[in-house]
Amino acid sequence: MLVSDGGFGSEAEARGKLRSAVEQFRDDVLDVLIVEPRHRSRHAQRRDDLAGRVADRNGQAADPFFLLLVVQGVSPLARFLELGFIIFTAVPTGSKTVLQAASAFGFVRDTNFGAYFDVRSVPDANDLAYTSIFLDPHTDNPYRSPVPGVQLLHCLVNETSGGLSTLVDGFAAAEALRAQDPDAFGILARTPVRFRFRDTDTELVRSAPLIELDGAWRVEAVNFSPRLDYVPLLRPQELAAYFGARKAFDHLLRSPQFEIRFLLESGDLMMMDNRRLLHGRTAFDPREGLRHLQGCYIDLDGPRSQYRVLRRRLATSGSLA
Repeated sequence: MLVSDGGFGSEAEARGKLRSAVEQFRDDVLDVLIVEPRHRSRHAQRRDDLAGRVADRNGQAADPFFLLLVVQGVSPLARFLELGFIIFTAVPTGSKTVLQAASAFGFVRDTNFGAYFDVRSVPDANDLAYTSIFLDPHTDNPYRSPVPGVQLLHCLVNETSGGLSTLVDGFAAAEALRAQDPDAFGILARTPVRFRFRDTDTELVRSAPLIELDGAWRVEAVNFSPRLDYVPLLRPQELAAYFGARKAFDHLLRSPQFEIRFLLESGDLMMMDNRRLLHGRTAFDPREGLRHLQGCYIDLDGPRSQYRVLRRRLATSGSLA
């Protein structure tokens, strides 16, 4: 997709093909995403407000300069993989544009909600996202196997003063729990919890611990969705310890130390790592006006693969930035 599989040839040819590869990458991957800078003061204020409040996965304060990005001609992949999310502005607000953006980074995953879904207040909603009430920080679709790796949300219109989007760094919160209460961390990392979704046409069930670890005991994923999990079958004493650990983790996930809040405006598109970041929303009054987002899912290996391929091909050209 980015550059042909053939060799680059001479140095002059290499430079020419490198330029073509970068231009093609911009055209293919960032066609609807690269934008002219706008609202500089608004984004600068956001960065100031967020300084020192979001932590990276090691529990250290993240550089606020990178927290809300407006991409201007550079690959967003490295920043996304570093931070777990990225926000594009001035994206065209046509219906299903989110699918174009998603296809630039990976393969769209169809679910029981379809290839994409509309996030707006509707009567008789089968998901709280389709209401106007406050949404706690949560993992999307923890009942699905595999859990969607990346979620994209594209704001088509937002005429309300509420409905602030929230992001919580679950990895940083988990590492904070490990440091503060190793026993609680261990309980949540080894206790499987059942997650379930059911409506008239679908019933999905998956069991997993709230904190998933890899073979080196590093946090690999956070599964946290209080409205979808069930009480694990444990002895009374173990159950009390589990709920104590869950409460401690929930307290960290609600802490301003790990959370940012911001308003997604018309034309803003957010891409986030659903296995690392928990997302939510403040309540809004639908009588103020329309709030309409469209979303979809891709797997995390899509952006990871594109990042590696791009680095490899740029390295082959001898001009890796």
